[in-house]
Amino acid sequence: MDEQFVSIGKAAKMLGMHIDGLRKWEARGILIPVRTLTNQRRYRIADLHALMHEDVTGIA
Repeated sequence: MDEQFVSIGKAAKMLGMHIDGLRKWEARGILIPVRTLTNQRRYRIADLHALMHEDVTGIA
């Protein structure tokens, strides 16, 4: 698999938000992470970059 993934903490830093915001986005279906075998969230870097280029002020 060529996709790169980051933890919830790194994803939150990349987006400049708190990890609770990412959990809320997951609950709303805005950004869905991949789960590891130990049920940890991993976010696709490509998905994060796409969000960084959108106006996300109204969806937080």
